[in-house]
Amino acid sequence: MVPRPLRIEFPGGIYHVVTRSLPRAPVFRSDFERELFLETLGEAVTKTKVLVHAWCLMPTRVHLVIETPAGNLSSAMKWLLGTFTMRISRRREKFGPLFAGRFKAVVVDGKSPGFFRNACESVHMNPARGRLVSPTDALRSYPWSSWAGYMDAGRCASWMTTERLKADLGLKSRDSRGLRAWEAAIESRRKTEDQIGPKLKWGWRYGSTEFRKRLRAMAQRRRSVGFGEETGRKPTEANAERLVREEMRNRGWRAADLKRLRKGDSGKVEVARRLKKETTATREWIVARLKMGTTGNLNRCLHAARNSTV
Repeated sequence: MVPRPLRIEFPGGIYHVVTRSLPRAPVFRSDFERELFLETLGEAVTKTKVLVHAWCLMPTRVHLVIETPAGNLSSAMKWLLGTFTMRISRRREKFGPLFAGRFKAVVVDGKSPGFFRNACESVHMNPARGRLVSPTDALRSYPWSSWAGYMDAGRCASWMTTERLKADLGLKSRDSRGLRAWEAAIESRRKTEDQIGPKLKWGWRYGSTEFRKRLRAMAQRRRSVGFGEETGRKPTEANAERLVREEMRNRGWRAADLKRLRKGDSGKVEVARRLKKETTATREWIVARLKMGTTGNLNRCLHAARNSTV
């Protein structure tokens, strides 16, 4: 009997993530929508504190290499895909699912040599595999991939993390000669290999035998029963709780003060706005934690606060 694959989330985990569109329905219809996705991804980085090492936008799917210091891949991807779908639906005036089910993710070995680098290079090779760049054009000519940002710092998104992959290659931050050599090696591989670059096989992990053993041992200790089922307090709630406690300390509030203050108190609204900006906490969680009554009241308070700052 084949054992059930173990798919777990843990602090410091690295994942090759893929989201696919619905059949015969490309994810992006214009460059504006691609820019909107990248803007939303940048917001997700700020809110969830994940690290994006590589990304590539394709017509029918999105590839990401993400590191999760807080072990919160599921909540980060849920916010990213849900928020982008909502924004696209409003723009197109057509509501419904945009992606075909749940995202897929491979846990990547970040300690054994080669695996992390191969995962990132595999993502960057996708435009060549998909014939989105001609054989005569450099891979960096494809504008919807982080490869161009690695080769040219001026094209690198502010929320991108490039240092780890450069360190894995033995490159310094501004090692232009090393970057040119790396690019030449990738371009040479494009022209000489039948399968362009290291293509990851889908499974539950990509790494050494020791890495697989460590993951299984970790899963047994945590009694993990499936990918994305986190134990204890969820990272989303933990981050939001830390922010609330910080605000209460700065404002000199005690727990009883949240009940005493009116539901639409300006201080509560400021804390709620910060929670919406910096975390993925739900409206229901915010209302319950700050004693603000109902989500409808919260929405009205946030709307009024936005209008007052315009």
